[in-house]
Amino acid sequence: MKKEGYKWWLNRIKAMLNIVDYVRIDHFRGFESYWSVPADEKTAIHGKWIPGPSHDLFNVIKKELGDIPIIAEDLGLITDAVKKLRDDFELPGMKILQFAFDAKETGKSGCTNNFLPHTYNKNCVVYTGTHDNETMQGWLKNASKEESELIGSYAGFEISDIEKAVLDGRLCRSLIRLAFSSVADFAVIPMQDIFALDNDARMNLPSTTGGINWQWRMSFDQYNTDAASWLKKMSMLYGRNLCE
Repeated sequence: MKKEGYKWWLNRIKAMLNIVDYVRIDHFRGFESYWSVPADEKTAIHGKWIPGPSHDLFNVIKKELGDIPIIAEDLGLITDAVKKLRDDFELPGMKILQFAFDAKETGKSGCTNNFLPHTYNKNCVVYTGTHDNETMQGWLKNASKEESELIGSYAGFEISDIEKAVLDGRLCRSLIRLAFSSVADFAVIPMQDIFALDNDARMNLPSTTGGINWQWRMSFDQYNTDAASWLKKMSMLYGRNLCE
């Protein structure tokens, strides 16, 4: 690809930008280095890290496209070198609210998990969850008591009200509000979370085939004035509307 001036990548990104304003690239860390496995191996255990195209590729993209309209999926095993590549080109990374409330990480020393909204910088995208996660409502229902109390307390609920707030969808909405009110430049909310649907509406279960995967579709009977009015209110209140 380097010998061809990364033409494939340039053509792919240009084609995508005819459809969308920003392109999210999964597994961004692979541009810095990637896990290479021999083709005759039956598993991915026996491999090694190989340097990726790193700055060379993104310099070409920047030269051809100017400001790089790419969101970096910087989740998982992210090294300082991967962070540097992301930051050198000022690419927004991803923040997932469902990753923010791991009781083992936060403990009693304070909420310092860098997926928590109060830790964000502006150049990022906050998601309640992605296509690979449980729905927010499903995740809240499956949370441990300790996690539920942490989530509810962070969102401003009294301990005695948290269980009810989960069941009636108020806690789900509160987490969406946290995403909207954060300093993140972008906030992305799956429709399943807007309607507080449980895991029957989950989009995808990683490492599986068939079943529920990619089956959910929003139906017309799910359109309602309440959700639309609430989204408009949140967008206006936190400056996420596109109007001047």
